[in-house]
Amino acid sequence: MNNNELSRLLASIEKELNWGPAKEWNNRDFERLNILILERTKVSLSSSTLKRIWGKVNYNNQPSLTTLDALSRFAGFESWREFCRQPAASDRSAPPFIPEAAFPGKRKKSYVFAFTILMAVLLVILFKVFNSRQNITSSPDHSAYSFTSKAITRDIPNSVVFNYDARAAGTRPVMIQQSWDKTRRNSVPAGKHQFTSIYYRPGFYQAKLIVANEVVKEHPLLIPTKGWLGLLAKDPAPVYLGEEEFLHQDHLGISAEFLRQKLSQDQWEAPVAEFYNVGNFVPVPINSLSFTVDLKNTFSAGASKCAVINVQLITDNQPLNIPLSMPGCISNLYLSNGEDDISGRSNDLSSFGIALGKWTRVSCKTSNGKIDYLINDQLVYQTKQPKKKVKILGIGITFQGGGMIKNVRLWCGPKLVFSSY
Repeated sequence: MNNNELSRLLASIEKELNWGPAKEWNNRDFERLNILILERTKVSLSSSTLKRIWGKVNYNNQPSLTTLDALSRFAGFESWREFCRQPAASDRSAPPFIPEAAFPGKRKKSYVFAFTILMAVLLVILFKVFNSRQNITSSPDHSAYSFTSKAITRDIPNSVVFNYDARAAGTRPVMIQQSWDKTRRNSVPAGKHQFTSIYYRPGFYQAKLIVANEVVKEHPLLIPTKGWLGLLAKDPAPVYLGEEEFLHQDHLGISAEFLRQKLSQDQWEAPVAEFYNVGNFVPVPINSLSFTVDLKNTFSAGASKCAVINVQLITDNQPLNIPLSMPGCISNLYLSNGEDDISGRSNDLSSFGIALGKWTRVSCKTSNGKIDYLINDQLVYQTKQPKKKVKILGIGITFQGGGMIKNVRLWCGPKLVFSSY
């Protein structure tokens, strides 16, 4: 594989996304990119795979052809081979300039041709202006639209059927946005009434019906789990764990040996294990929150040396995220209070850098408009609470490598609302 071609492909994707330099992207950006690639190509490239490709994680192996094909299709090409056949922009030679005087007999014809093209363009513009005015003046209020959704199952993966009535849109474009993320939009015909989408992970989404860039209807959408869900991030789709594989008598999680056998990978790979419990307890207002969990990493060799762990409290807004890693890797961490991201590149998150090979207690609690973050019952960081009224709906814990979890507790004020192991 030609690394120059791969760099050119990644640069093309970065230009289309317009998210700024890739070196400044955080975990959420790669998770968003994973979703966009899945929607456009129907292939799931995990955020860990994308970070390896973009050089955010040290990794010496080359991407598979499946991965390269998916990235190429996302960039607008049929395959990696077709992309490589396309010359770089700087290699495309412009046609030679030939003075018009070399063809004196054609000068008059060229004027007539140019005038014809100009008139055609003006007619198109006038038509669009007239048509848009017709749409604006005849646009009904939002009550003319309807928008609902229904999850097919309580299991994961889960398909959601969106039912909509957007006939009042006329000729204006209609889109369904599946979450808070504006990049997760799909065009739908105004004259039809159903659109379906598959969700490979649980979570909370704010679905929107959009007409000509205006939100006309929206509603919350929760993709729950049936108890605990365990999975391994893998392309093109996650590997879902059976309950007998990760639910144990006094803890939940997986060992390093199990991980190697399950994915048939050696210690130099960097798999990601994810565990979720969503929609199985009464929502907890973030200003009454108290949460604690004991965890440890069971696989921290090779590319998983940083042993990154993310403890997420899934909310009806942005997740509250508590990151952990080996001390030397804290620059790659990001903390979230449920509203704002705090990057380890521009903030001192060294308190979240600890040895994770033994049981570690991670906690957070709110009081007096602040969120306190504790490691082994010691206060290590503090942020403000979100300005919005945010509620906790679920729990998600991810390990770079394998990991184990126990003593999961969630309180609403003095009342214990969720307890596991």
